[in-house]
Parts: sequence; structure tokens; C-alpha cells
Amino acid sequence: MQKRKSENNPWRAAGMAGAVGADLAVCIVLGYFGGKWVSVRMDNQPIYIAIGALVGLFVGIFTVVMLIRFYVKDSK
Repeated sequence: MQKRKSENNPWRAAGMAGAVGADLAVCIVLGYFGGKWVSVRMDNQPIYIAIGALVGLFVGIFTVVMLIRFYVKDSK
């Protein structure tokens, strides 16, 4: 019986897709609420909320890239 390679596992690919989506969503939401927290403590300016969400987006993209690198390295 041959051992299946981990890169051909559809469950692993589905888990990876779910992890990428969840990671990106959590980072954006945390950035939004961080910006809202700063906005309340500053002059209630909505620009802080937008900046927080954008920072969350960029952090989310960075962590997704790191996650994909780990996935690709692990499957070799």
C-alpha cells in the first residue's frame, strides 16, 4: 500500500483555505476595533477607524503569507 503525499490531501487544502480566511478576517476586525478605541480616546475622528482597519488588513496579509510559506514548506 502506497502512502499518500500530504500535498494531495483535499482536507488539508480546505483547512488551509479556512485558516487563511479566518486569519484575515480576525486581523481586520481587531484593527477596526483598535482604531475605534483610539478614535474614542482622541477627538472621535473616524480616520482612526479607517487607519486601524487598513493596518489590520496589512497585518492579515503578512500573516497569510507566512501561513502559506509554512504550508508549502511542510508539503515538500
